[in-house]
Amino acid sequence: MFRDVSSCNTYNYGDALYWDARYVQEADGAFDWYQRYSSLRPFVRNYIPPSSRVLMVGCGNALMSEDMVKDGYEDIINIDISSVAIEMMRRKYEYIPQLKYMQMDVRDMSYFQDEYFDSVIDKGTLDSLMCGTDAPISASRMLGEVSRLLKPGGIYMLITYGDPSARMPHLNRPAYNWIIKLYNLPRPDFKRPGDCSSTKSYLEPVPLTENGLLPADFVLEDPDSHFIYFLSKFSSANVPLPTLATQRCMKKTLSRYNKCSQSSSEVAVVEYKAAEVKQDCKEADNLKDEIAKLQMKQLQLLGKDLKGMSLKELQHLEQQLNEGLLSVKEKKEQLLMEQLEQSRVQEQRAMLENETLRRQVEELRGFFPSTDRPVQSYLECYPVERKSSVISHSIHSPDVTCNYTIEKGDSDTTLYLGLPSDYHKRKKPERESQSNDSGSQLQML
Repeated sequence: MFRDVSSCNTYNYGDALYWDARYVQEADGAFDWYQRYSSLRPFVRNYIPPSSRVLMVGCGNALMSEDMVKDGYEDIINIDISSVAIEMMRRKYEYIPQLKYMQMDVRDMSYFQDEYFDSVIDKGTLDSLMCGTDAPISASRMLGEVSRLLKPGGIYMLITYGDPSARMPHLNRPAYNWIIKLYNLPRPDFKRPGDCSSTKSYLEPVPLTENGLLPADFVLEDPDSHFIYFLSKFSSANVPLPTLATQRCMKKTLSRYNKCSQSSSEVAVVEYKAAEVKQDCKEADNLKDEIAKLQMKQLQLLGKDLKGMSLKELQHLEQQLNEGLLSVKEKKEQLLMEQLEQSRVQEQRAMLENETLRRQVEELRGFFPSTDRPVQSYLECYPVERKSSVISHSIHSPDVTCNYTIEKGDSDTTLYLGLPSDYHKRKKPERESQSNDSGSQLQML
């Protein structure tokens, strides 16, 4: 079921030794399997942009990569299992920087990181693996590597002899998640019969059934024709698989859509703003009505605008006012009671503070001894007779006596600072007596 023996022979096309020996014999030649680039060019240009990073698997000594570079492609990496073929191609194209050659097995391309290539081109490599005894395993490993290396939306272009019945079981697996389109291309030397009036274009996709097979009424013009599968790695951006022509149409459509959406968005913004303004005006009118009602209600409560009110409305207003007055009285009584309670608390606090101060005074008195002798005051005031002098004063030491007399004044005072008067009489300093004696002596002289 999985092995295609339609184009197989006794050679082991999956063995590197076979290919090394073959390329040694064809050292000076070049061979393109199935189709030349001139026949494949419309398909390649339609699905693979020239700026793509392309991987050519099983390149051999074919000229297709060289032709693609001449057609404007910029980056093509060629791999083959045969080291002989790779060495020959390296020497041949060493001065063409767009072409790189590496010896590698398509079943193990771990040298490259995931999602490294924009497209992979396979011209007969899968067919060679399908001729081996381990065809299902080899094909699965190769296709798994191709799927890993492709970027989302990348293209795997497969040119093969295998029709959908032989290839779809390997290609149409959920693990790969590929979107598949199929084309049929006759051999390069095929000629239509002279009586054939078919207007079929080879650039039109071949219709497939839901199972990915050819319709029962589909007839191949060339029984040995080649099938070209374009498999796109699924991503949210590439459903369904677009060609370059459809991409251009899509860009134009998107451009028109963006313009329309931009204009429609501007219109929508204007409409939204208009609706918003209208809503604001409506809310403002409602607020004005509410304010007018509240003002009228306030006047009615004040008894200033009672016109047009019925008896029932007046009774209701009276009830509201009575309830309001009752609430005011209750609130007033509550505030008075609170103030009274605060005053009582302050009074108790003051009494406690006074009691504390009284105790402190009693404790301080306990530190001083009690005595029956009264303590004499050191500050005394003595009256002085009025004199005619404007200002007179006398100072005695050690006691100080200040006599001030103001002419025509209302009062006279004498301030004595020092010990009491009886103390002066008891202890009269000798200095004063000596001064008196000296004064008398001066008078006698």
